[in-house]
Parts: sequence; structure tokens; C-alpha cells
Amino acid sequence: MINVYEYIKNTIVSLMPSEAQITKIELEGPEIAVYVKNVEAVVRSSDVIKKIAKTIKKRVVIRTDP
Repeated sequence: MINVYEYIKNTIVSLMPSEAQITKIELEGPEIAVYVKNVEAVVRSSDVIKKIAKTIKKRVVIRTDP
């Protein structure tokens, strides 16, 4: 049986640019919160978020890691 959290995590890590530096991925109800250190890398490749959301069929929220 496929672990849903692992599938979501692996999908996000594989599609997100490596320079974004993902620190944490949390399931928050209907949303997936992705904490990153470098928000600029995500903003530069904005279609990545759309692609991730379409692939995992969930709303994706990007947050900065404090």
C-alpha cells in the first residue's frame, strides 16, 4: 500500500527547484504547507506550484522558514 504522505513529499521534492531549500512539508487539512528558505527561487519558477497542485490534487501553500 502506498503511503500518501510519502507520495506527496516525494512529488514536491522532485518538482520543486533545489535552490528553494525545502525545510518542512506539512499536511494542514485540505492544504499542503511547504516551508522553504529561499522564496525567490519559488517565485522565479511560479508554474512549479501549479504543476505540483495539479499532480497531487491538493492546494499548495508556500511559507518561509523562520
